[in-house]
Amino acid sequence: MAIGLLLAAPGMIELAITPRHGMAIDLVGALMIGFGWEFVFISGQMTVATEAAAGIRGRMMGLFFVLVTGTSAAGAVLLGLLINKVGIMTAFLATSAVAAVAGVALLAMGSPVTSPGESRGETQLRLCS
Repeated sequence: MAIGLLLAAPGMIELAITPRHGMAIDLVGALMIGFGWEFVFISGQMTVATEAAAGIRGRMMGLFFVLVTGTSAAGAVLLGLLINKVGIMTAFLATSAVAAVAGVALLAMGSPVTSPGESRGETQLRLCS
């Protein structure tokens, strides 16, 4: 997840500081944000799928998708309100700062992650990614 946040933050900064430099530049920023989002989304799915108990895994995946969809919609509304209040450049710079700080915090904390091939008793401490 940290990698995704740290990848999306420069994309948001790029969109903020180059608002009228053409579609090619904007496409690069949007691609960085999209790739970052996919890192976050897939990491979240993998965590839920591997950490939830088998008996409730389906319910947890359903809850994960409801939360992702709901928070995406709420975030879009809040970002729109923020853009109307402070302008697009300031809003994108603020959200990129939040994403970067969250990514660095995740890297600093580290997290015990169990990969699908490991047994639960052999969990190793690895950085979130």
